[in-house]
Amino acid sequence: MGTNGTGKLGPRPRLQPARRAYYERAYDEMYVHLGRAGSLSGLKRVWGKVEGLYRVRAEKLGAPWDVIGALAYRESGWKTAMCLSDGGSALEEDAWLADAELEVKDHRVDRLAVTSVGFAADVPAALNCMENWNGTGDYLHGRPSSYLWDNTNWWPGPGRWVADGKWCATAFSQQFGAAVVFKMIRGGAL
Repeated sequence: MGTNGTGKLGPRPRLQPARRAYYERAYDEMYVHLGRAGSLSGLKRVWGKVEGLYRVRAEKLGAPWDVIGALAYRESGWKTAMCLSDGGSALEEDAWLADAELEVKDHRVDRLAVTSVGFAADVPAALNCMENWNGTGDYLHGRPSSYLWDNTNWWPGPGRWVADGKWCATAFSQQFGAAVVFKMIRGGAL
C-alpha cells in the first residue's frame, strides 16, 4: 500500500488545484521512450488477454477498471492474470485484490465518478490515487513519480525505491509507468 519510502504509511497529498493541473499537463503531454520497457504493441497484446479478468474484478471492487488494470500491471505485470487466463491459481491475485480493496476504500477510488463503461471520469484524481497507492516517496523528495511516469518524457531519471525504505540511485524500471498503461487502456494516443 501507499508508503513514503519508509515502509510506513505516509501523508497522502490531497489533490489541490496545482497538483490537478500538473497531472492534467503531464498526462496530456506524455509520450513513451521506447526501448527500455519493451513495446507498446506487446503491452496491448497482453492487455487483450487479461482485460476481461480485470473488468470483472474491478466491478467486484466497485472501482474503475482502467485504474485497477494499471495498478495490476505495475504490481504484477499482469502475470497472475495471464496464469488465470490459462487456468492457473487465483490465490496470488486474490491476495493482491484484498489489498486493493482496502486501498480502494481508503482512497475512495469509487468516488472517481466511474463512467458507464467503467472508466475513471476524473483522470487527475485517478493518477493521484495510483501515486498514493504506490507511495509518496518520490513526491516528498520533489521528483515526479517513477511509478506513474517510468519510461516516459516525465520519467525523473535513474533512481527509484526498490523496496520499502531502500533507495537505489542507479535503478530504473523495465516496466512502463502506470500512467502509460492507464492511457493505453483508455485508448489514448501515446
